[in-house]
Amino acid sequence: MITKNFMIASLFTSLLIISVLTAGSIQYMRPIIETSVWLKEHADNGKILCTRAPVIVLSELPVHKFVFFEKRDVSEDYFMNYIKQNEISYVVSHRGYFSDLCKNLTVVFKTEGGLYVVYKT
Repeated sequence: MITKNFMIASLFTSLLIISVLTAGSIQYMRPIIETSVWLKEHADNGKILCTRAPVIVLSELPVHKFVFFEKRDVSEDYFMNYIKQNEISYVVSHRGYFSDLCKNLTVVFKTEGGLYVVYKT
């Protein structure tokens, strides 16, 4: 038979685990939500180069506004031509992805710690 103390300890442990997981999820989601909200409020014209599905979905912007670019080893000239050809107005960098190619663009948004950076073309 399960004792009262065991049930109390189990409930307390379960609540503690749920609290830790929730806090971890919030810390993980915060930069994604901040970036998504910024895009929704400010990226009103042109297309957005973004490879992060959570940012795209949470921004609630039409999917046709987003452009994907998966190549890593390209020259800055190639990248800038791609931006012009596809009429891209914003580039979303995650963990520095694209940042070396965007050094001549203007930073318009940056999450705390720089996990996400949005550049204006």
